[in-house]
Amino acid sequence: MTASKDNPLRIRELDHVVLRVRDVKASLAFYQDVLGLPLANYNEAISLWQLKCGTGMIDIQPLTGDSPLPEYGKRHLDHFCIGVDGRNLGEIVAYLKAKGVEMIGEPMPRRGARGVGLSIYVVDPDGTVGHPNGFVVVPSVGHYDGTPPQAEALRVADPARGRAPAGMDSAILAYSGISVKMLVDRSIGADLLTVFTVDYEENGAAQIHDHPFEETYFFLDGEIEGVIDGQTHTLRAGDILFAGVGVTHGFFNTSPGRVRWIETQAPQPPARHAYRWADQWQRLARAEGGDPR
Repeated sequence: MTASKDNPLRIRELDHVVLRVRDVKASLAFYQDVLGLPLANYNEAISLWQLKCGTGMIDIQPLTGDSPLPEYGKRHLDHFCIGVDGRNLGEIVAYLKAKGVEMIGEPMPRRGARGVGLSIYVVDPDGTVGHPNGFVVVPSVGHYDGTPPQAEALRVADPARGRAPAGMDSAILAYSGISVKMLVDRSIGADLLTVFTVDYEENGAAQIHDHPFEETYFFLDGEIEGVIDGQTHTLRAGDILFAGVGVTHGFFNTSPGRVRWIETQAPQPPARHAYRWADQWQRLARAEGGDPR
């Protein structure tokens, strides 16, 4: 949704719903065993199970559990959460107050599908006591949400003059269905390694190549086919991969969704000859009459 100039809310997605259930064991059996939703997080202090559901979550709590919302014990749907783009929750709260919107409590950090962010409970026009109509506005704070479609990624809503400067230290590199966001590199004083996030969209691919440095991968989301030193592996969230100097590797997202990982490189890539593409190297070697290996 594109917000107007006087509306700071930029709705991104439905983040999560919270269900109050009579029998937690039966509900978890249904959502986990029958529907196949994996457990993303468990908060023992408030008896809260958070199950991953696509890019969002379904949260399970007992009817008798604690809740900041009124008369929670009478409701099956405790609340739902809408994720929004933005950094200034104070601006959003002021906007909602100006519109006469009822809010419950004060802004505070809460965990949603994309991590922890500041949030505020808001009541819609049907939100009388005992009705399941509250929702939480959660700005995206402290984590990287991936790259949106090109037109959205390139659009700038702020005036051309007077806004904060931005450069390559905050840029996103995109190529071949892949987007990269640097987290640690020379721009913040690191001399020996780099750390960055990598997103592969559907059909995103990096062909077989190697480097004169070491790489480590920690897979966060999705499933991807990796070819490492000629052997094919299926890599999923929670897997770790190490590729040493000269180890050929390539990645091919043949799954129906986005794949995401955190990657490190050490030492930092040289200014020249950081990549060697296997197919190009073999063609060049054959053309020169040498060994294509």
